[in-house]
This record gives sequence, C-alpha cells and structure tokens, in this order.
Amino acid sequence: MINQSPILIHLTFLMQKAEIVGNGAVLLDGYVVCDAHIRRPLRMVTHVHSDHLPCLNRSLIECEQTIATDVARELIGILKAKETG
Repeated sequence: MINQSPILIHLTFLMQKAEIVGNGAVLLDGYVVCDAHIRRPLRMVTHVHSDHLPCLNRSLIECEQTIATDVARELIGILKAKETG
C-alpha cells in the first residue's frame, strides 16, 4: 500500500466534494461558492477580473456572507473606481 500524505488525502476528499459549473463557479459541499456567483450561503472571492463585478453585486445581495482575500478586496476597489471614474 502506498503511504499518502495527510495533505494529499485531504485534497482528494475536497476534490470529491467540489464541482465546477458553466459560469466557472466552484461549488463546495452545497454551502460555499468560489469565484463566480451561484446563490449559496457563503461566497468566497479569491481573485478578481472585471467581468466578476456584476456577479459580485448579486452575491452581496443574495448570499448570507461574501468574503474576499485582501488582494481581491483591493482590486475590487480599484476596478469599481475605474467604472465610476
């Protein structure tokens, strides 16, 4: 039997729980959506493109919580400023 690292075992488990849908959203366990909008309790933003902004507004309304990395939050501010600019 091959001895697998705990990290590899955990990653394999997570990948079995993840689904990527047509708009690029990564769905995790029926509760979390990452990087594109699908109505779920938690939306995570790990990176930003200008085409993500319209969906981000929907997430802020439809999801119970929307969280982002510090870098993503900073880029959102820059892109929003350019839109209104």
